[in-house]
Amino acid sequence: YYMKNLSIVAIDIGNGYIKRTYDGKNVMVDPATFSYIQAQQFSLSNWDNIISINGQEAIYGQEAVLSKGQLHMPLGEQDVNRYETEEFKDMVLATLALDRKQNMLIEKLVLGLPIQHMKFGKADILKRVFEHKEFDNIQCNDSRYKIAIKEVIVMPQPMGSFFYYTTKQKEPIESILIIDGGFGTIDYTEIHNNRITYSD
Repeated sequence: YYMKNLSIVAIDIGNGYIKRTYDGKNVMVDPATFSYIQAQQFSLSNWDNIISINGQEAIYGQEAVLSKGQLHMPLGEQDVNRYETEEFKDMVLATLALDRKQNMLIEKLVLGLPIQHMKFGKADILKRVFEHKEFDNIQCNDSRYKIAIKEVIVMPQPMGSFFYYTTKQKEPIESILIIDGGFGTIDYTEIHNNRITYSD
């Protein structure tokens, strides 16, 4: 069967929103939430995109918000432990399936992590979950999709903002302070000569 080859995909799942880009220019944003479909909870005909991963049906993003069902976020019991949950993995896979609706081979999957989470070794966990893996248990409505991922690159979240900003500048930037206002957090990061020199 045919698999669409994607050279690079970047995804950042935050506390409130999931952001991703497939071309490095256009960024898609949706609520980072989902709602499980329980018996008689919904009329299934009301929703355009029902995702089933390992047999568990759910609706994601804005559709989940509009459903008025019980909302879940892929955070885990503690925010820093989110990357080890099935919900986090399913959020990534469901988003890819909903966005592309096709089998795909991703050469490089770039995932963003808060700087504090990098210190807890969570980058290694994300690599174990996604790198050199094939997921063929993803169903969107009546279609079944396979997603294969070759390489996973995990970056501190401020570096994504830094690289995006510097590509728009004509002159090289020696130092910059990035202020990242998240969903309930605010992080300060100083980057000097392409290296993080301070974060809080």
